[in-house]
Amino acid sequence: MLFARSPLKSLQRQSGILLGSTLLLTMFLFAVAYDAPEHFNVPHPLLLLLRLLPAFPVAAMVYIIGRYLARETDEFIRAIVTRAILWGLGVTMVANIVLNVLFSGGSAYGPSQIFGIDIFFATACLALLAQLKRNQ
Repeated sequence: MLFARSPLKSLQRQSGILLGSTLLLTMFLFAVAYDAPEHFNVPHPLLLLLRLLPAFPVAAMVYIIGRYLARETDEFIRAIVTRAILWGLGVTMVANIVLNVLFSGGSAYGPSQIFGIDIFFATACLALLAQLKRNQ
């Protein structure tokens, strides 16, 4: 495991594993919801339900991050993580606008929704690494 040998606190390791798990679940549910109409004859109400399912692991991620920030005792680490999350949200919002303009083939459900959570995590992780490197 990525977190097994690193010098992370138990809370950091546990939160990282939970976030990674919910990210994988979110990606799986987005893939199922996005590809289901192309491969299966899915009734419209079921399709709406499938497209709402990824909201649950995303809400779980928000809860996990909030719980981590509430339990983190080091103010410096808490500030760095909060700053990284803000960078992740900002870049994700900009990327969603750009992706919607570039790939809006008449559908409101497209690449920006599928890749938004990936953009957020990549940006937040890069911002966290940059801040840790800068503060060494």
